[in-house]
Amino acid sequence: MSLNLYLALPDTDVSADQFRSAVRACKNLVKFNKEISQFKFIIPARSNLAGSISLEDRVKKIDYIDTLFVAFYEIKTTVIDFNLIPEGRLFWLNEKCQITTIDGKSSPYLDISPNDHIFQKLLPDQVSSIGSFPYGSISSDQRLLPLNSMGHRIHRDLNAISERPDHHKVVAIFGGSAAQSIYATYTGMFSNLLENKLNKHFEYFKYTVLNFAISGHLVTDEFFHYLFFCDQLSPDLVITFDGWNDLSNGLVNDSYLINKFKFIYQYQEEDKAAFLNEYNGLESLTSENEMITPKNTPSAVIDAYLFRLSQFKQYVTSKNIKFLSCLQPTIFSKGRRSKVEIEKLNNNNNNAKLIDIFDVRLPNVFNQIGETSSGMDFFNLHKLFEKYGDETLFEDRVHFNQNGEDVIADLLFNEVLKRKLFDEKNSNQSLL
Repeated sequence: MSLNLYLALPDTDVSADQFRSAVRACKNLVKFNKEISQFKFIIPARSNLAGSISLEDRVKKIDYIDTLFVAFYEIKTTVIDFNLIPEGRLFWLNEKCQITTIDGKSSPYLDISPNDHIFQKLLPDQVSSIGSFPYGSISSDQRLLPLNSMGHRIHRDLNAISERPDHHKVVAIFGGSAAQSIYATYTGMFSNLLENKLNKHFEYFKYTVLNFAISGHLVTDEFFHYLFFCDQLSPDLVITFDGWNDLSNGLVNDSYLINKFKFIYQYQEEDKAAFLNEYNGLESLTSENEMITPKNTPSAVIDAYLFRLSQFKQYVTSKNIKFLSCLQPTIFSKGRRSKVEIEKLNNNNNNAKLIDIFDVRLPNVFNQIGETSSGMDFFNLHKLFEKYGDETLFEDRVHFNQNGEDVIADLLFNEVLKRKLFDEKNSNQSLL
């Protein structure tokens, strides 16, 4: 079956970079879903794109993708009657240049993998959803295609990788939404960029970088996903890219669990427990009450974070697998923020109750980790980001734009070479 889908671009100003992102997103989807033959771009006449580029020039800009062409409405070139578009085939490009549905529901055209297991089938009917799983949570975000059945941005045959020859090296990356590169296309993720750099640099080895990151994951979740989905692959290098989720949740978690057991959890679990146990006396952190304040000291939270990370590292290295712990950078890590980043922060009202935690407490906690974590041998990206200023690298507090993805890929590649995490005897001359 061959299908035409329609993608409506925003009716506000669309930059050339955003248009290229839209093209890349469509290219990825067409590549991974063979039922789709082409996308028709619907560009509003009032958009700056409609008047600034002729149809002929625009087609030339994307002629390397033979499955795409541009359509207009409200101007002379083509008029689109939305009533004639088959139901379910109209999509729009959101402010992050991601293909998504008009009504926020899931779409079979954006689902390139079947519902392979019961917990996937039980997920809410939404284009982006998070649901319960026996150990932690499971997610499905159709805006991040391709995804496997567990929500990882992986489109590889893992069984074949587990039986790979000696010259085929595997790098496994774990973390939360920043490591998952939620605002990048599949090919634009720093994990894929790192894979390209490694394969270009080394003449003999073949490299595959697998991204096991999931939005919201803590180190404990990373460890579980390693045990369940990665351990059997025997990767050659494990990279953790985290900090924000553990430290932000740890500051507001139950003090007894933090201090007694070094146990950090997603704070929403308290609401879930209260609901399941029919308990009505919980002062929920997600309610409309006053600003949330910390329950725990930075040192207690840091100790809990490093303890779990050390457990993860100890297990991996006991199998003679190399381990690189990265303390992720945030927008507050930069020496100064760009004008665009300042504007994004000012306009971001998500999690308003946690603003004091996010914008005041956490930057100080990150700084303390740099001073107290020498035993963990961190690759401290938080510290390295002090040198950046006017460049716009972030979409919000923690998530990168494509420039940020490129920077992270470069820094990780250089660190892998610096630490000699792979045998360089058969490598090309350094590209540094």
